[in-house]
Amino acid sequence: MLLSSSIWAISEVSGILQLRDINVMPEKLLQRLDSLDKNKLESDYKIQYLRSYAYYSLSRFSVAYEYALSAFKDEDIRKDTAVFDRTLILLGENAIFSYRIEDACKIVSNGLQYAYNRSDSNLIANMLFMEGLLYRKVDNLKKSYEYFDKAIRILSKNSDSGSRLRISQIKGFLCEAYISDNMLDEAWNVALKRGSLLKLLREEGESHMLVDKQEADFYSKVAFLAHKQGRYIVANEYYEKFLTTDFSKTNLGLLDINDYLLEIGKYRDVIENNKRFFLGVDLDDAISVVYQRALLQSARAYQGEGMYESAYKALSKLSEIKERHRLDINRQLVLNRADTTELLQYKLDLHKAQHELESRQKLIVLFIALILIMLVLLLWLLYERRTLNKKNKKISSLLVELSDARSSADGVNSEDDTESDPDYKIFLRFDEKVREEHLYLKYQLQRDDFARIMGVDRNRFAAIIKEYTCGGNLNSYLNDMRLEHSIYLFKNYPEMSIQEIGDASALPSSTTFYRLFKEKFGLSPKAFREQL
Repeated sequence: MLLSSSIWAISEVSGILQLRDINVMPEKLLQRLDSLDKNKLESDYKIQYLRSYAYYSLSRFSVAYEYALSAFKDEDIRKDTAVFDRTLILLGENAIFSYRIEDACKIVSNGLQYAYNRSDSNLIANMLFMEGLLYRKVDNLKKSYEYFDKAIRILSKNSDSGSRLRISQIKGFLCEAYISDNMLDEAWNVALKRGSLLKLLREEGESHMLVDKQEADFYSKVAFLAHKQGRYIVANEYYEKFLTTDFSKTNLGLLDINDYLLEIGKYRDVIENNKRFFLGVDLDDAISVVYQRALLQSARAYQGEGMYESAYKALSKLSEIKERHRLDINRQLVLNRADTTELLQYKLDLHKAQHELESRQKLIVLFIALILIMLVLLLWLLYERRTLNKKNKKISSLLVELSDARSSADGVNSEDDTESDPDYKIFLRFDEKVREEHLYLKYQLQRDDFARIMGVDRNRFAAIIKEYTCGGNLNSYLNDMRLEHSIYLFKNYPEMSIQEIGDASALPSSTTFYRLFKEKFGLSPKAFREQL
């Protein structure tokens, strides 16, 4: 997944460097930083932070993570809140995109609590966005969309261009997710809104380099999406717009358009684009999402050109990387069901390439190859069964950690806009009362009872609940708190049965308890308890 822009939060950096004034490419920024570092003209943590930003812009996430971590560990950065916050965001995103999933969970969990303690809406939005990325990693698509929407909604309350750039970037992720999940109409609606936002940023005189990079990503995605929907003329128009951007001339920009080129059969162009990209890749970033995506694109392009041996090599390399992920304990969480299915598809593609290369060999050779593949799949299934408990344990650990962070944050009210939004202030008081008095456990209370507790009429009550609970209703709002309460009971009262926990959480129907728990957390109450 290619990043669509530089991090939104990079704006004014105190000291010698003013990043918005440096209208250069990341490579030139790195050269300037080397000079500043050599002559000791800038703080160590700030140079490490800017190096991380430069490598992030180049999609070299492993290197960017190490520099962000180095800056984060510097004691002096604690005195510079602005750079500290931006480094925290860089650290989280680079951890996710370089497959340091356990590290990313800790960063997001601690970062969210830190953001709520400071009532920093921008930082809260960024942490929620990264939480959405993590939910997507564990195949909870519903929650990932929910958290993307939360982040966009919070940032939309700000009028600064940095927040708008970040909204555009998140909409890019959202559009790509919809395309991946074959929700093409939803992807098209998000894309159009992003296009309007980028046009506004351009009209307001935002940095050409930042907007150009996002426009290139936007044009490439819409060209691919339009072609998938059969809008071939529109697709070509956006392809031509993509070619007018400065970013389209870079190695990373060329990768952006490859999916569209594969759709229209320009396999040779894809091969040449990726050759340029591979020349600039080092071993540290040979596991990144960008590198793997380029390998898959190359394999499909080689197959399209009938170059099956080259396709086989690309798929083999991709398969090796996937297997390496499986053997790395620190990356076990990323091996979710979607990745497992994807890996199986890679292996089937690999077999297809082998078959086409060996089609003239004797039938007995093909028969042996099929038997070997069946044995490999059988061994793989046995291995998956052994590792399933480990995966569920890590998911359970993540749920408990996020639940603890949420519990710590519940007592901190964000007061950034309550003065201008009386409904939000009413909701916060209501939410605090419901949580403190555990009213969500009193299932005999009716809608009218809760409306009276809030102090509003029935219609206004319904509108407020819908507005501030992600478009939900009273039942979903209460059930979320009941399920969070069940996590607390599972953790602190292991002697209670599952039925007792459901009863104590105001979910007396075991069928309803199991269904809601599985929908929200991705595993059953029984599996969750076993891992605890």
